Amino acid sequence: MSEKKSEFNLQANQLTPDKLEAFLEEIFRKDQNSGDRQNAMTCYQELKSKESSFLGTEFEKDYFNALSLELMHMGQYELLHMDQTTKAISYFEQALEASKLGISTEWQKYLEGTLHYLNNDRNGLEKTIQSNADNKDVLERLLVGLKTRGFPNYKEDY
Repeated sequence: MSEKKSEFNLQANQLTPDKLEAFLEEIFRKDQNSGDRQNAMTCYQELKSKESSFLGTEFEKDYFNALSLELMHMGQYELLHMDQTTKAISYFEQALEASKLGISTEWQKYLEGTLHYLNNDRNGLEKTIQSNADNKDVLERLLVGLKTRGFPNYKEDY
């Protein structure tokens, strides 16, 4: 009896560029179907299980962008649903490191700004806003929260 495998469960060396791209699209859809970020951990684990398939390919930077996004969403989940700021900061730091292997420096600035916010670093956040185009409106809301109350409250400010 032969076991039927999905195209995403093949060995790393069997994944074609089309399948790599489709896998990233599937992860993105799964991530976006959960506005509360509850799919982020599963998406992250699925990405990590296929990491070797992406290294050295034309999709390597896209892979690290996706990984960064999932790590950031894991951090958001910890902040919005679990009140775990320390754990969330760790995820955001990992997201920043993954983003450095990706494509967008603007995304890196957004993550840096969010980390400044979470660490109650108003000056760092202000400097990041001045140099950032991606999600500038979110960073500005975070800054208003710091200025208003003197400490971060992601649930309220995001």
